[in-house]
Amino acid sequence: YQPEDITTGVASLGSSAAPRIWPNPASSELHLEGMPEGPLQLIAADGRIVRNIAVSGAVGQMIDVSGLTPGLYILRSPTTGLAERVTIAR
Repeated sequence: YQPEDITTGVASLGSSAAPRIWPNPASSELHLEGMPEGPLQLIAADGRIVRNIAVSGAVGQMIDVSGLTPGLYILRSPTTGLAERVTIAR
């Protein structure tokens, strides 16, 4: 083995830190922070796209989920491939 093959630390994430989605589970609104700019899709467990969301690069964004059926959803960025599981509950 070579000494340079050993990992001794982790680079700082800086502004590329993981997105925050809260509350999860959500009942009326879902807050997004740090999402990539561009389109997002909220996809139901059966594969239907139930919301198309445009992320403008703002610091935070809110999505109204009050009219959605309770269950598991995927919030996905078709541009970056980022996917996060979201639960809607009442």
